Amino acid sequence: MDPLKRSITNRQLLPLLEVIELFMKFDREIPAQMMSTYLYVATHNRCHKQALEEDLSFSSASGSRNTDYLSPTNRLRKKGFSLLEKKYDQYNGRRLTLELTSDGKKLAEELEAILYSPEEKEGVDSFSTKFIKEKEIKSEKEKDINSLLEKYKDIDPELLRKALSGDRK
Repeated sequence: MDPLKRSITNRQLLPLLEVIELFMKFDREIPAQMMSTYLYVATHNRCHKQALEEDLSFSSASGSRNTDYLSPTNRLRKKGFSLLEKKYDQYNGRRLTLELTSDGKKLAEELEAILYSPEEKEGVDSFSTKFIKEKEIKSEKEKDINSLLEKYKDIDPELLRKALSGDRK
């Protein structure tokens, strides 16, 4: 028997594998709780954080930790995945509402395409996706901006960031 055999024995599970691989492109060791958190918000957009915690049997700390990492800035003030944003509920200022960002919506569309339109994909064995390619391009631009910020420390960082991004506001 060939130890590197790669013949597919269950095509129905293949899209699920691709979904998990897509999540792992954000972080190779992404916890299942974080994937569940994103998928819950994607299926219940503009939900309350408390509802997410109750429905997924998370503690308040787990809900906070997972939503922080999926937000633009995580709890360590480092760059998060920017897939959802937390807002205070307009009717109850102590309650948080969770909403997908534009990147979060794009990822949801891509996941739907993987799961429900596999015939539209170019190759069955392909794990590259347009969402990740867009994120990689944004990431490269961010690296360029950060290297320029490091080089020109005496210039206001926000002014330099706006100039480089073409924002004329």
